[in-house]
Amino acid sequence: MENFTMLQFFEWYYPAGGRLWNQLKNDAENLKKKGIDSVWLPPAYKAASGGLSAGYDVYDIYDLGEFDQKGTIATKYGTKQEYLDAIAAAQKAKLKVYVDVVLNHMGGADEIEKVNARKVDPANRNEFISEVYEIGAYTKFTFPGRKGKYSKFIWDWQCFSGIDYDAYKRKRPYSASRTNMARAGKMYLTTKTAILITLCFQTLTPVTQAYGTN
Repeated sequence: MENFTMLQFFEWYYPAGGRLWNQLKNDAENLKKKGIDSVWLPPAYKAASGGLSAGYDVYDIYDLGEFDQKGTIATKYGTKQEYLDAIAAAQKAKLKVYVDVVLNHMGGADEIEKVNARKVDPANRNEFISEVYEIGAYTKFTFPGRKGKYSKFIWDWQCFSGIDYDAYKRKRPYSASRTNMARAGKMYLTTKTAILITLCFQTLTPVTQAYGTN
């Protein structure tokens, strides 16, 4: 068995400013010379915190730093073209590229929806501790800046199994689960595994191609 060395080419507190992709492009050959075989890159898509986000507060997986959304075109790490150029440089240097993609939650919704929910016990999310009542849920994702390019799919409350914030009361004192759903999310919104993940993989094809992974 041959050993390989992977470098995590980012860290949580990497400064904003859109320089990471260009840094990888410039460092690729030198990394290979030093014995690095592969690089692990952070989430490349637009997140809820825009240009300040490390990428894990997922907003739009089809925006790799191409559209004016969340107050910025570039992500924290750069633009889509800079990302593709960095991957091309890494692959030219014979580095394998691994990208970090988060599919099980989202944040920064564009609209609030009125839904029925029940509180669940934070220590046991299988146990309901309230009757059904109405809340405001940040569950409508329309991606107005992208205008349907790459995917016209609109996310709404039917795409999620749990939330942890009531927009009407403006508080997050508990995790709340939609009626008849077993579990709630921890932060942001947790997707239905069986139905929605299948849907995600069907619509992710253009994004995977754009990532240029090998």
